[in-house]
Amino acid sequence: MPTPYESLVLNELQRWQYDMQRPPSFLNNLARKTQHKINSYIPEKIHNAITTAIKQMIRGVLLVQAR
Repeated sequence: MPTPYESLVLNELQRWQYDMQRPPSFLNNLARKTQHKINSYIPEKIHNAITTAIKQMIRGVLLVQAR
């Protein structure tokens, strides 16, 4: 028999799994299409530069928090 904590965690896991498996809403689809359209206008070189900058910022934050 699961403990009350285990029951709570299992319930949260099942709710999260349901949310992840349901189909995207109209607004989610609209946001995805808009994002793809905007990204199509930005050159790949710029995407790579932004990605690298964000990675470095995340590494910096994680490094500071690890101390």
